[in-house]
Amino acid sequence: MIYGQYKNLEDSSWRCLLDYKIDRLPVDLAQIARLARIKLHENKDAIMLIGNEIGRSFYIEEQWHVVYDDACIRPRQRVTIAHEFGHIFLGHMMDYDRRIRNPGAQYTKQEKAADMFAEHLLAPACVLWALNARTADEIAALCNICPVAAKGRAQDMEALYQQGMLLSHPLEKQVRDKFAKFIEEKKSV
Repeated sequence: MIYGQYKNLEDSSWRCLLDYKIDRLPVDLAQIARLARIKLHENKDAIMLIGNEIGRSFYIEEQWHVVYDDACIRPRQRVTIAHEFGHIFLGHMMDYDRRIRNPGAQYTKQEKAADMFAEHLLAPACVLWALNARTADEIAALCNICPVAAKGRAQDMEALYQQGMLLSHPLEKQVRDKFAKFIEEKKSV
């Protein structure tokens, strides 16, 4: 991924946490949806998912909608919802007819970006660092995310530790400050 896009992705996840007043883990996705005016739908109610799809975002009648596979375990659902938020907040290309993402050259790149947005949103590095959560199991339990996402985030964290890149951005410092009370509560337990 091109560095500039990664920074935009990272900045977007920090801005989402700040703008939607998230100050503890696990991240309250319903709060983000409510404040951002995104309607969440379980697939059993909407029956919008096709084949092996586990999530979809679309824009109809001036409102964003996210449909997720409610048959998945809750940690997987959370990652799927955050992934769909990534498509929305990162402004991924939409089809003019139904404003649903179009498969094509950008598709794989957008899917990877949405995955990374979800991991950054649900497991902010500055909070994990402050709580010394380094393993996939610790991250999964703290953030209520599936093992695959937690493993990816644990690998990201290890790279950040090695590069000394934590708390190097003003937005990241704001996120850490926003989570300060939660961090202190967790440390005192």
